[in-house]
Amino acid sequence: MSLKYKLFRDPVHGDIEVERWICSTFVDSDVFQRLRFIEQSSMRMLFPGARHDRFIHSLGTFLMAKRIFDALQDSIRVNFQEEDVHEFRNPFLIAALLHDCAH
Repeated sequence: MSLKYKLFRDPVHGDIEVERWICSTFVDSDVFQRLRFIEQSSMRMLFPGARHDRFIHSLGTFLMAKRIFDALQDSIRVNFQEEDVHEFRNPFLIAALLHDCAH
């Protein structure tokens, strides 16, 4: 991991690397941070250790979106230029990251 990324540890997905500019712009915002206090799963009553909030869920969704985008890019054999990454990949990843912010 380089200084370009911030690392989040997730019990489901393992380590999630998020670009620092995405963290400073979106993850560090008050709107996103409040997701830490909203439960994703209702299993906590049965399994007190099963804590899964919308914050880590959204980071996991970001990771899965990154994997999906990269797999699609590989499967259709499209090599995106740097400007295409900003036009297509980044908005897709940010939408995945922020999908629960309205809760």
